[in-house]
Amino acid sequence: MAARRQSFLDTWIFPQAFYIALTVGGCVFIAVTKTAGISPVISSTVPIGIMIGYFAFSWYVGKLRVHDEQTGDNLYYMGFLFTLSSLGTSLYQFGTDASTDEIVRNFGIAVTSTITGIALRIFHNQVRRDPADVERAARHELADMTRRVRTEMESVAREFADFRRVCNQMLEEGNSPTGREERRSGPTGLRGYGRQSDKARPGDFGEDSQKPR
Repeated sequence: MAARRQSFLDTWIFPQAFYIALTVGGCVFIAVTKTAGISPVISSTVPIGIMIGYFAFSWYVGKLRVHDEQTGDNLYYMGFLFTLSSLGTSLYQFGTDASTDEIVRNFGIAVTSTITGIALRIFHNQVRRDPADVERAARHELADMTRRVRTEMESVAREFADFRRVCNQMLEEGNSPTGREERRSGPTGLRGYGRQSDKARPGDFGEDSQKPR
């Protein structure tokens, strides 16, 4: 049961079904309250609360979010339908024993639903982000990231070029005649110097100094 409920909430039918349920429920509430003689303030306040609740849910709940323009249109048409329901009920009561002042007052209160729907639609259109602005910001960020990557790649390429130049220079110096001679003479010269130092004795210098000239 929970899985079925979760799957229904994830479908595209849920936002439309939720909107239809709120709209029909508000229209029925208006007709019933006006026919029963309940205060017109209550019959108009509850539909306005329904509209504000739908706006809040569509704004903060992700599953109810549809296209931004469609959300604004839903708010406008919901208020318009509430107004028509109130006006239709008032016209129906016009043929009964209802007074003219009460019917005119119901007309005035009914218009508040349309005014609320238009106000919510305007507010929603003002606070929503334009897709063109989002696309423009994404392009600027992408261009900035591209420039950064290009700069990093150029820096890495220069470092590799310097490293290759140093390696080639070291190889050329090692393969030159001077470098080969240094490599050959370096170990032998050190070994010869070591042998000569081993042959030398401390007393040799003293005997040479004591020989008569």
